[in-house]
Amino acid sequence: MTLFKGLKHINLDLNLIQALAGSIALGFLGAGIGAFFIRRVQIGKTDPNHRFDQVERIFVVLQILTACAIAFAHGSNDVANAIGPLAAIVNAVENVDLNPAKAPVAPWMLAIGGLGIVIGLATWGYRVMETVGKKITELTPSRGFAAQLAAASTIVLASRLGIPISTTHTLVGAVLGVGLARGITALDLRVVGNILASWIATLPIAAALSVFFYFFFKGLLSA
Repeated sequence: MTLFKGLKHINLDLNLIQALAGSIALGFLGAGIGAFFIRRVQIGKTDPNHRFDQVERIFVVLQILTACAIAFAHGSNDVANAIGPLAAIVNAVENVDLNPAKAPVAPWMLAIGGLGIVIGLATWGYRVMETVGKKITELTPSRGFAAQLAAASTIVLASRLGIPISTTHTLVGAVLGVGLARGITALDLRVVGNILASWIATLPIAAALSVFFYFFFKGLLSA
């Protein structure tokens, strides 16, 4: 929000370039200060496995926050993808206006979209969660945190720019990145191949079904 809105409540109105430059500068400053204090910390000799477990327990808590961020990002993009055509159809029926840019989005439309996501998650969502969370690569809390943070950032930025993207594809890409960080052998290439094949197949299948349903209902209603 600071990037796009600035800090107007303290009379600091930044444009996008200024906000980006300031964010980068503050990021480097914070990293330098953090590195200075980290070097001054004396770490005693402990079991590396014990320290690893302690770090992973911290990321268990942090991953709850990134999971909430993913849920927010999911709603900000996928609900809009589904509700956009619905709003255009309702506007055309009620006002005989075929301009989708003027179609208002009523709260009940957003409620339907949110309810649909919840029902889908509660019924068949576990299959996708199992594939993304277990079958692509081995995920620990720290790796899951990195993947979720990357995916949520990408999706929210796309939503802010008005770009409809697939949240599932984005998250799968983030998980692939985490796996590639450990080497190509960390990935289950068979599962990755199946996912890529499904991505390619869904485009023509969805297009063909769309054409079929269009002519089916057109013929049904005009009969």
